[in-house]
Amino acid sequence: MWNNRVFEAFGCGALMICDEAAGLREEFGDAIVYTSGGEETARLVAYYLERPDEPRQIGELGRSIVKERYVYSRWARAVHQFYHRILTARQHPNAG
Repeated sequence: MWNNRVFEAFGCGALMICDEAAGLREEFGDAIVYTSGGEETARLVAYYLERPDEPRQIGELGRSIVKERYVYSRWARAVHQFYHRILTARQHPNAG
């Protein structure tokens, strides 16, 4: 299950090291560094601490994905359009 952590991390351009969650890789691809946990996570943290440019590049990729797909104004617009479709359908139930 995804939680707000994904969007909070990406919103500020942070590197996210995470275990696999359904759909996460399909949605964010290389914007997340995936780990099986334990020692692998410790190795990844050490690796990225020694290479500060790489986490910034990966974090920026995540940030751009969130800005493109998940900004509030986009979702608010979609909800607003959906509401108007329902309203129109109720007002004109036999329209095509």
